[in-house]
Amino acid sequence: MRLAQGGVKSASTKYDRFCYGLSPEEVEERVQSGEPYVIRMLIPRGKTEFKDLVHGKVIFDNDTVDDQVILKSDGFPTYHFANVVDDYMMRITHVIRGEEWLPSTPKHIILYKMFELDPPTFAHLPLLLNAKGQKLSKRQGDVSVDNYRSKGYIPQSLINGLALLGWNPPHREDPNALSGDLNSFLKHEVLTLKEMEAMFQIDKVGKSGVKFEEKKLEFLNKMHIMNKFTYFEDQNEKKTCLSEWR
Repeated sequence: MRLAQGGVKSASTKYDRFCYGLSPEEVEERVQSGEPYVIRMLIPRGKTEFKDLVHGKVIFDNDTVDDQVILKSDGFPTYHFANVVDDYMMRITHVIRGEEWLPSTPKHIILYKMFELDPPTFAHLPLLLNAKGQKLSKRQGDVSVDNYRSKGYIPQSLINGLALLGWNPPHREDPNALSGDLNSFLKHEVLTLKEMEAMFQIDKVGKSGVKFEEKKLEFLNKMHIMNKFTYFEDQNEKKTCLSEWR
């Protein structure tokens, strides 16, 4: 079970419910006079809890959840409102996203309850980190998918490298699966999309952030390119690639 903190840094940054005590007559008068206004959620007292496929049971104290604006003064909905409506209209059953969205989940759960709708199943994945242990970010100088493409990385290798991060595939729990034999390594780590789909188990996903290893990605890229254009009859070439990655 995880006792979570809301997305609000402190009580002073929350909306103070200044307009909460206005009478219906005062509200109508202000609206008719053309005074700009927004529509907010009224967060109920108590706690919001849900089961996350990665973090297990998560509980938020509603005192840490702000009265989120759901309709802006220009009449357009905010992300949180649109997110819930869109997911319902598209019949989304599972929301799988980065753990930075975990503090937003109680807002979404409460909105589903306000609409008398069943919320989808949530899974919040660990963040990918750079070599310094920081979240991958353009601000930190980390590159985008386009940068990898321009460097010669093919989609198969990038998907393969990312798909093996943040969880424990079954073969990594078997001490004999990766015993140093090259063929064994290629069999378990250099994978097609169908092989990755068959292997993946969301209950094996960890909670901690994981570092993105570019050196391993280079090796996977070389293997996938060779797989694409040749059948690797030269075992010495593959062993050289493996030693370079190690």
